[in-house]
Amino acid sequence: MLGKTAAIHGSGKWLSFAWILLFALALGWLLRPVAAPQIPAGWSHWKQVGPVFAMIPFRHGVLAGGANGIWYIDDNSLRPFASGDLPADVIIHQLAQPQSDVVWVGHSKGLSIFDSGNWSHYSVADGLPEPPLYAMQLDAKGGWIGGEGGLVRFQGNPPWNQGAITRMAPSEQVPVRRISALLQDSFGGLWIGSNEPPRGGVYRSDVSGISYWGREVGLPHPQVTSLLQDQMGRVWAGTGFYNLGGVAVFTQSEQKWVLAKTLDTDDLAGPKVRSMAQDKHGHYWIGSENSGLAIRTESALLRVLDQTTGLPEREVTVIQQTEDGAVWLATLNGVARIDPQVITTLTAEVKGGSS
Repeated sequence: MLGKTAAIHGSGKWLSFAWILLFALALGWLLRPVAAPQIPAGWSHWKQVGPVFAMIPFRHGVLAGGANGIWYIDDNSLRPFASGDLPADVIIHQLAQPQSDVVWVGHSKGLSIFDSGNWSHYSVADGLPEPPLYAMQLDAKGGWIGGEGGLVRFQGNPPWNQGAITRMAPSEQVPVRRISALLQDSFGGLWIGSNEPPRGGVYRSDVSGISYWGREVGLPHPQVTSLLQDQMGRVWAGTGFYNLGGVAVFTQSEQKWVLAKTLDTDDLAGPKVRSMAQDKHGHYWIGSENSGLAIRTESALLRVLDQTTGLPEREVTVIQQTEDGAVWLATLNGVARIDPQVITTLTAEVKGGSS
């Protein structure tokens, strides 16, 4: 009896050892070095700039801002853009260039303006919303700035005199604090996107008043991430949270704006839309939070790009096209540029309307 017990104990030790060995082999396989996908011909990557949340065309390339300051990138160079005088440890959320030598920067501590080599900084004490500042829209009279603490309309350039800033949100007409996107359309109206749950949605303000669209009238999701006016004058709103969302397309009908159609997951790379742009040939580029980038026409999905087909990271936060025809993609792992010749291939339609 004792001999049998010893044999059972011995086999248990061998079984434990086998399980440990199997676990070690599995862990080693999971942690094995995996070769990164090769960068396709006609693509360029700048991963060293880190997560990017704002990007605008600038000179011969782009300015890209995010968790690691502001960078100037073009075909031949990568260098910090005068970021040494920004407040410490800021995250860049918005960039705008009203004049050739002026750059406005919305960030996690307020607003900074670079003008002819000098920085100036503004905050809540100057009349701005509580930061972070997520959205800016400038016009000939001044502009609008939105963020975590609401939305203001300002007249002229800072420093602002008393009465030059008007608060638009939160208010009775726009009862949200968190403003995530702004767009002034070609008809003079201001589109306001909010991702504040559960009252977020799309607002439009003009001289006649304020309109609102939420989930109850067909918006795919009440958290709005991005706004775009296309070449036909329609306004697109990207929405979503995690695995829910889509695109809403608004058109004018009898002098009123209406929600005309929506795009869901089957029409996109994924459910939550993160960024949108339309290239000069009319193709729509729509980035999803965790699913890559969709390229589509008005009626068909052409292709979906991910890390295996050129993206530095699966979440595309900003999409811009520069004057040379190149498309630039900001991601959570740096910036990518696609040559115009490659774009022609990516946007080619095949028989049946998709590829």
